[in-house]
Amino acid sequence: MKTVYLSLALGLSTLAFAYDFVMPDVELQVRISDLDGNPVVGAQVGAFFPHVYGAGASVKGESKKALTDEKGKATLSARTASSVGGGAQKDGHYRTQFEEVDFMQMREEGKPLKAEREIILKKIMNPIPLVARQFPELVVPRENDTCGFDFEIGDWVEPRGKGKKADIIFNITGSYTSYKEFDAALEITFPNEGDGLVRFGGEQNIGSELISDYLAPESGYMPELKLAKRAAAGQTTSQWLEESKPGSNYYFRVRTVLDDKGKVVSTHYGKIYGRFEFGRYKKAESLYLKSGIYYFNPTANDRNVEFDRSKNLATDVTASKKVTVP
Repeated sequence: MKTVYLSLALGLSTLAFAYDFVMPDVELQVRISDLDGNPVVGAQVGAFFPHVYGAGASVKGESKKALTDEKGKATLSARTASSVGGGAQKDGHYRTQFEEVDFMQMREEGKPLKAEREIILKKIMNPIPLVARQFPELVVPRENDTCGFDFEIGDWVEPRGKGKKADIIFNITGSYTSYKEFDAALEITFPNEGDGLVRFGGEQNIGSELISDYLAPESGYMPELKLAKRAAAGQTTSQWLEESKPGSNYYFRVRTVLDDKGKVVSTHYGKIYGRFEFGRYKKAESLYLKSGIYYFNPTANDRNVEFDRSKNLATDVTASKKVTVP
């Protein structure tokens, strides 16, 4: 009898929970502007409002779309049982995604289920052919103090690889007992005075497809970047020191020639999407970029880093490694 009562109680409890959770109606207002702050009219805004998980763990839900009005605004309404994400697009512009809205958390906190998102649509201006590659995981020879990498060729410089010019130099040092206990550092330097990196923010899958500006900056390049990572015995996670944080990207300037007054005579520009990371690979150190892609402009003194996705100058890129991000 107790078993019957217990089963009945559990069943009623489950029914009460199901009855209590009714998908709420939510409202999402999106405002779209250009880089100058002007409203973008006629842009298509879309969002997905999840309902419940169906068979095979596939998400069921409802997609909503709307066009922005003269104020650059569009409103989407629906029921949902989870966070809502989406984006906007318009001909002649780069697609942009906005950060998800956690309506369930808002509901828990007793807040009105109305949210706003601000989106900037960047115009497609002057995309050009560039050398663009997904950054490979590179094994750094332990017996070598420094390792130069050629952006144009996409490999270590000879004799370690096929590269001809050391555009950027990596050096990993420190002690490594195990993946749970190590104290290592990565030093990134450059061979020429005037070469360097400029860090900028932005993440893939949030914000504009074009993460960078159209042009690399003329100045402000730091000649070195030092990162350190440490893990002590008994520590559950490793500790980054001077971390290359998520959302870190870089412009670079390489092959720089200066005159006797320190003015740039000739140089090459490019950009890197993704943060530097490093670790152990078999018996050697390894270096890689988190979701990393790099772009090299082979035309001297041209700061344009807006990539034409249909004209990759890296002819050795396979279909599976195709660069689709501008």
